[in-house]
Amino acid sequence: MTAGRTGTLIVLILTVAFCKPLLANPLDEIDNEILKAYTTTELEHGAWSLQVPARAVYRDAMETLNAGDRETARRKLMLAARMSGDYPDPLFALARIDLRKGNTDFIIHLIEGYKRKIRGFYGQALLAANMVILSTAISFAVLFMALIFLLVRHWPEYDHKIREIYGGRYAFPPARFIGPLAILGLLIARGGIAFYSALMMAVLWPVIGRREKAAILAVTIFICAVSILSPRLESLSAAIDEGSATRRLAMINETGADSRLFRSIRSIDDRKFSAEKNFALGTMKSRMGLYEEARDRLLASVQERGDFAPAYLNLGNVYFRQGDFNRALAGYQSVVAIDSTNALAWFNIGQTYINKMLFAESSEALSKAREFGIERYNAANPATTLLEVDIYDCGFPAAELWRIAYREGGAGESAILDGIFRPYLLFPLKWIWLLLTIAITAGIILSKSIPHSWRVYFCSNCSLPTCPDCSDTETGITLCHNCVTAIGGLSSVKVMEALLRHRRQKVRSISHRGGWWKMRVVPGSSKIIIGSAWKGMFIMSAAACAVFMLIWNGFYLNDPRSAGSAAPLVQQAAAVAVILLCWLT
Repeated sequence: MTAGRTGTLIVLILTVAFCKPLLANPLDEIDNEILKAYTTTELEHGAWSLQVPARAVYRDAMETLNAGDRETARRKLMLAARMSGDYPDPLFALARIDLRKGNTDFIIHLIEGYKRKIRGFYGQALLAANMVILSTAISFAVLFMALIFLLVRHWPEYDHKIREIYGGRYAFPPARFIGPLAILGLLIARGGIAFYSALMMAVLWPVIGRREKAAILAVTIFICAVSILSPRLESLSAAIDEGSATRRLAMINETGADSRLFRSIRSIDDRKFSAEKNFALGTMKSRMGLYEEARDRLLASVQERGDFAPAYLNLGNVYFRQGDFNRALAGYQSVVAIDSTNALAWFNIGQTYINKMLFAESSEALSKAREFGIERYNAANPATTLLEVDIYDCGFPAAELWRIAYREGGAGESAILDGIFRPYLLFPLKWIWLLLTIAITAGIILSKSIPHSWRVYFCSNCSLPTCPDCSDTETGITLCHNCVTAIGGLSSVKVMEALLRHRRQKVRSISHRGGWWKMRVVPGSSKIIIGSAWKGMFIMSAAACAVFMLIWNGFYLNDPRSAGSAAPLVQQAAAVAVILLCWLT
C-alpha cells in the first residue's frame, strides 16, 4: 500500500510539473463555423502552422479595421497571430495600429513580425533570394553610376585629346561636338549596362587613381563572384518554386495531411530524393492514423539514410501509437544518438518512460527537453498548443530542406538572377565575370601602351587639360595654349600675373555655372567628382538600397499568399529618410 501511495504521488507530481498549461482555445474565437471546422480538421491531420485559417482571420480583421472598428480588428489580429508562428502580416498590422496610437508596443510587434518572416524555411528562402537580388542590383547600379561620374570627372582630359586629334584633320562638324556625338551613338546602339560598364572601365583605367581603381575593383569582384556562382544559386529557385520537389516536400511543415498533398509528393520521381519522399509520405500516413503504411514508409527512409533523425523520430511515434514502447524508445534514442540536443526526441522519451512507469528516467528526459528548448519550440509553433498531443512528430528541418534545394537546383542553369537582370544587362549573367575581366585587362594594357605624346595633364594656372603638343613651360610653370595666348609674350611679371589671375577666375566662374547637376544629381556623385570614390560609392549603395526597397515595396520576390498586404510603414519611412540623408551628405 505504501508503494502504491508513493507511485500515485509521483504520478501527480509529474502531471503537475510537465503538463501543458490550460489556456483558452483560440478556435472558440473564430466566428465563421466553416473556418472553425476547417481549422479543426487541419489540427486533426497534424498541421504545425494554421497559415490558411490565420490568413482568413487576418483578411476579416482588415475589413473590420477599414470599417472603423479598431478594437474588434485588434482582437482578430491577435487571434491570427496566435494561430501561426511564421505568418508575419498580423504583427505588422498590429504595429501600424499601435504606431498611430503612439503605443510603444509597435516595436515589439514589428520585431516579432520580422522574426516570423525568416522563421520558416520558405521565409528564409524568400529572404535569401531577395538579398542576392538586392545586393546584385545595388552592385550593378553603383558600378555603372560610379563609372559614369568618373567619366564626367575625367571627361575634359579625353575631350581635349579628341578635339586636338580631330580638329587637326577635319573642320566639320566642329571638334567640340565629336565627343558628345560619339557618346550619343553608343547610347543609340543600346549596348546594355554590362557592355557600357566594361567599355567605361577599360577607357577610364589609365587615368583614374589608385583609390578609385581599388573601389571599382571591389565592386567588380563581388559582381564576378555572383556571376560565377549564378548557376549554383539556382538552389534558391528550387526553394521557392511551388512546383519543385523541395517546395512540395516542405509543405508537410505547413499544412495537415490530405490526399492532394499526398499525391503531389508521391509524384516526385527523382530517385535521389527517395529517402525524403518516403519520410514525407510516412509522416502524412502517421498523421492520418494509417500506422502500418506509415511504418513501412519510415522504415524505408531510415534504411536509405541512416543519419536521418526526423525519420527515426516519426518512426518511434508510430510504434508509440501502436503501444510498442520499447521500439518507440529505440527510435527516439536513435535520434539523440545523431543529435543529442533534439528537444522533441527528449520530450517523447520522457512520455514513453511515463507509459513504462519509469518516472525517474522520465523526469530526467523531460528536464533535458526543457533545457534544449521545447518551450521555445512551442512558442514558435503556436498550433502545437492546440493539438493536445502527448508526443511530437517532426517535419523537415530548415537545414535539411536547404540541402534538398541545393541538390535539386544547384547543378542547373541560373534562372532567377539571369531572368531579372538580362533585360538591363543584355548579356548572360554567368559570363559577366569574363566581360569585366577582359575590360580590366584591356585597361591595364592600354595604360601601359599609351605614348607619352598622348598624355594629358592640367594647366598650372587655370587647371584646364593640356598635353605636350599644346602646353608651354617657358615661364617655369606648365601653361595651356589659352593661358599662353592671354599673356601674349609680355615681359612684365606683374602684368602676366594679373592676366593669368583674370584668366583663372574667368575659367572657374564658367565651370561653376553648370556644375550643380554633376554634384547633386545622384547621391554620392559629389564625392566621386571631388575624388573620394570610396565615400561616394558607399553613399550610392545606401541610396540605391533605399530606392529599390521603395520601388519593390520591400522585396522583389514576395510570398504570393500575402498578396495585398501592405509593407510596414516604418520600412517605407526609413527608405525615404535614407534617400534624403544620402542626398544631403
